[in-house]
Formats: sequence, structure tokens, C-alpha cells
Amino acid sequence: MHKNLPGIQVGIGICARVACMFGREGGRFGCCRAKQFRTIKIIKLKSAFNCSHDSKIQYLSSLCKLSCEHVTLKLIERDLQFLFEIGEVRHINRMWHSFVGADFANLSEHPFRVIWIALVIAKHEGITDTEKVIKMALVHDIPESRTGDVDYLSRQYVERNEDLGLLDMLENTVLADEFVGLWREYEKRDCLEAKVVKDADNLDIDMELREQAANGNSMENVKQKERKAVAETKLYTDTARTMFKAIKQSNPNDWWTTSKRNRLNGGDWKPK
Repeated sequence: MHKNLPGIQVGIGICARVACMFGREGGRFGCCRAKQFRTIKIIKLKSAFNCSHDSKIQYLSSLCKLSCEHVTLKLIERDLQFLFEIGEVRHINRMWHSFVGADFANLSEHPFRVIWIALVIAKHEGITDTEKVIKMALVHDIPESRTGDVDYLSRQYVERNEDLGLLDMLENTVLADEFVGLWREYEKRDCLEAKVVKDADNLDIDMELREQAANGNSMENVKQKERKAVAETKLYTDTARTMFKAIKQSNPNDWWTTSKRNRLNGGDWKPK
């Protein structure tokens, strides 16, 4: 065990992340250095080190005979690739957009409101620490960056490997262990946080349908039977079931038409 890094377990094997990153260096890393790496195994490189970030960088720098700056840049390379990919999901439409061509939220916009719906449900359900809820909501549909979305009909014809998609997206990033674990936990629906996020995912659809109805789109009526079945059999929490009923009776414009500070109610148009 390295004397300056008590949290590192060293043994026979290879640190996959470091070998992958520095193996591409060709001559700088070299065959001899690669062989040396095969005698070293660092368990959970980024998370299991019981030391500071600077100490990790210095250790890897000495191990690879590269500068600390170079090691830092290589460690963050995959993180940046992931972040650029996340930026591209705003260009991915969810498949039900194809039914009537309406302006439904895309793959980037959808999780934003899901987070807020999930937070509301979580508070009503007594969850005080909502960090896990937020992170699950962030990651819940991210594999669709690689697999694409499926709709009410198309999912009957296609098979998607979302687990592999997420693994490849997050591979060798600092977020991999935590967010792959959270996504898999979400998919199982065993914990309350996962149930809350799935409820929020469903209710966002109903809120969009209400918004579309306010714009004259008939999709809410078309999907009435389906959404009723979801409310009766797919929602996990009492809060979500109550919210579903309230959404059906709601007006998406109330937030601004009934505001006490709009021009008519509290501004320059208010009757004297």
C-alpha cells in the first residue's frame, strides 16, 4: 500500500480508468509503463482514495511519469465529453411529438419539470432530504441520448438497451458510479424516492396534455382512457393520485391570470 495514500488498495490487476486514459498516449506511456500498470490495482480511483484531490493527482503523476497538469486534464477529458453530450439532448424530441406535431417538451426540457414535480410530491410524502430525488430525476431519461425515446405504440416493436447506453455515456467519468447506481435503483422502483420520481415523470405528461388542451389540441381527449389507466394502476403515492385529479380540473393559465400583481389585479389596470 502506498505510504502516503492510506485509502488506496494496491495489488495485482490494472486500474481500468487510468490505463484507458493514459494508454492512448502511445510513446509517452510506452509498453514498459503499461506492463508496470498491470501490477497495480487502484480500487475506485476517484472515490476510494482517502486523501485530497491534489494527493491523487500527485500520486498518478509520479506513477505515470507525467505532469500533474497532464494527469488532471486526462482525468477530466471524459467528464467534458459527457457534458457536451448532455448539451445535445435538447435536440432530441420525445416520440409522441410525431402523433400530432405539437410542441411537446424535448428530452432536455422534460426532466426539468419532472424535478420540480418530484420535489413537490417528496415534500408531501414526508421526504426531508431531497438530494436523492433530484439526482434520480436528472438521470431518469438520460440513456435516451443513446437509445432514443419510444412512444405509446413504438415501444411494442423495439428493444432498447438503456443500461448499456448509460454505462457508455458515463464510462470513465467522475459521476459514473453514483449515477449508474441511482438510475438502476430508479428502474427497480423499490425505494420511495424512485416511486416519487416515476410519479413525477407520469404527471408531467398529464400537465403537458392540459397545456396542449388549452392551446386547442385534442390529444388530452384522445389519451383520456390511457391516462385514466395510468392514474389508477401506475401511480405509487397518494400525493400523485391527488395531483392527477387536480391537474384534470386545472387551468394552465391560472398562474398568471390570477396573480395578485398582474396589471388587472394589482397593477395599473386595477379598478380604482
